[in-house]
Amino acid sequence: MSPELATKVRKLKRQYALNAATSAILGLWTLVAPASFWGTLGISATDPIVQAIYGGAICGEGIINGLGVRWPLRYLVILQYMMAYKAVVVVGLVPRLLLMDSAPIAAWIVVAAWAFAGVQSAVGFPWGKWPEIVEALKSE
Repeated sequence: MSPELATKVRKLKRQYALNAATSAILGLWTLVAPASFWGTLGISATDPIVQAIYGGAICGEGIINGLGVRWPLRYLVILQYMMAYKAVVVVGLVPRLLLMDSAPIAAWIVVAAWAFAGVQSAVGFPWGKWPEIVEALKSE
């Protein structure tokens, strides 16, 4: 593994750890106390099925990021998923918030956090390193 990719892998491990922790907190909060989570955003969402699906997806994201701490190259796809998922949420949510008379501040904070996570995933991703990643995966 080149020194450049080794440095990227060390940074990826820190990024995965941060993603795992924040996803675990948000996902578990949504699963365990959905009224509290959505109430903080100023949203009245009480359907337990929707809460379980959303909280489970965020927890799953955290689990895969947690695995990425151990095997950073094997779980790179979570960064691609996060780029796509976070971008779609931001693009879909911003117009709705702009059209609201009084959008909840917490919703704007979530948009900013999701945008940050998407950009962080894009910046952390080892673009253009596929041949070297494939070789390094043999030892991971």
